[in-house]
Amino acid sequence: MQASNTLDCQNVDEDLRFLDENGYLVVKSVISQEEIDKVKSRVAEVRKHQGARWGEFGTSLLREKFIKNNSTIKLKLYDFLFVAVRSVLRLVIKLVPQVRQAMSLYTRVPMDYKHTSTLQREIRQMMLCIVEQMDDPKDRRVCDLVNCGEVFDQFYQNEKILALVKYLIGDDFKLSSMNLRDPQKGIKNQDMHSDYPWAVRGEKYYACNALWLLDDMTEESGATRVICGSHKWGGLPYQGMANVKDNHPDEILVEAKAGDVLFVNSHVWHGGTAKHSDSKRAIIQSFFVHRAHVPQQFHRFQLTSETAERMTEASLDILDIPNFKKAEKVNLKSVS
Repeated sequence: MQASNTLDCQNVDEDLRFLDENGYLVVKSVISQEEIDKVKSRVAEVRKHQGARWGEFGTSLLREKFIKNNSTIKLKLYDFLFVAVRSVLRLVIKLVPQVRQAMSLYTRVPMDYKHTSTLQREIRQMMLCIVEQMDDPKDRRVCDLVNCGEVFDQFYQNEKILALVKYLIGDDFKLSSMNLRDPQKGIKNQDMHSDYPWAVRGEKYYACNALWLLDDMTEESGATRVICGSHKWGGLPYQGMANVKDNHPDEILVEAKAGDVLFVNSHVWHGGTAKHSDSKRAIIQSFFVHRAHVPQQFHRFQLTSETAERMTEASLDILDIPNFKKAEKVNLKSVS
């Protein structure tokens, strides 16, 4: 395993060289155990709140409306509808496997949030959630963390990490999505992948991922594998590997401690590995992209009123909400 030094004033040049050459960097002890405990406590509350819709990629604004208005019957019916649709789709896929491919294609096409209705967005988010649950039943996700409470603000506003984002992408960046990934024992290797749809060659990069470790990341708990230098190859994993789930002869495992941040150039080939132990290995993924690219979560259309109240000009800029007064602010209760 290759390790890196802590990113600080004394070692910054060495750390940036390491990032340039290898495509990743471990930044040590960015958050304390006390902060981690607060985050985990909040995650447990959010999971309870989400119920069957765990892992939904964006906050269901219609569901939040039912909760705000104490519409218990409507809420139960809406959740029942979700479970029923999920059960029917699982049965249909078992009978007609081709439907699964069609669902994947549907969820991969970016949605035009500007020209779609709230209902269309709700349906898409429901479908995304169902697909995610079927794809990774052992990967307990919590998504749209921007709307999940103030405790998560640090994960896209930390100055040390933002300095790395600016170094890699430039000043013109935004938060694309922020989610928690919590793989369970028995989960298999992730596909070897890059977090960018096109191959790039050279020194211009358009995306990066800050992986905040809430638990120790070890080989037994499913450490991230990285092929050092692959961000310079100008290719994608599926072009260079017969099976992207297989181990690659040049991959290394990055092990790190709770509180560290694994900062990844999104163009480098990487992926989570199989989890063999019962130990926890939760991470928060703060995914940043160049401002010209479509985000995974459209914060300007998904911001709840409670989240909006604590926004500063700087945080709004990171979320790519240039004119807050004209933004589609949603007057709904946030996850609680």
